[in-house]
Amino acid sequence: MARKDPIMTRIPKLIVLAAAAIGSVPAAAQTPVDQMTCAQAVRSAAMSHRYYKRTSFGIVPIMPVFPFTPRTTCLWTEWAVPQVERTRDNPACAIGYKCEERDPEWFR
Repeated sequence: MARKDPIMTRIPKLIVLAAAAIGSVPAAAQTPVDQMTCAQAVRSAAMSHRYYKRTSFGIVPIMPVFPFTPRTTCLWTEWAVPQVERTRDNPACAIGYKCEERDPEWFR
């Protein structure tokens, strides 16, 4: 009579636990910036390169957002546009910046 491998009996349980853990992370991470302090919003956007904003359509991600550094990571055809949002403690919190295409007329 063959014995069952103990690892093989645990794999289905591990898969279910991993799926539950992964599935629950985004819900907790989608706190909109109007419920954070400015420092929390800046830290969150710097770590995940996105932040969440409350709109009439619900909570939507704004991405990619880069932290302010001495050098921007935008291409030469792009502008670094500051992302300023209202937070719990600051009506004009500079969270980071987004790279946006410049007007083609600018190159002429």
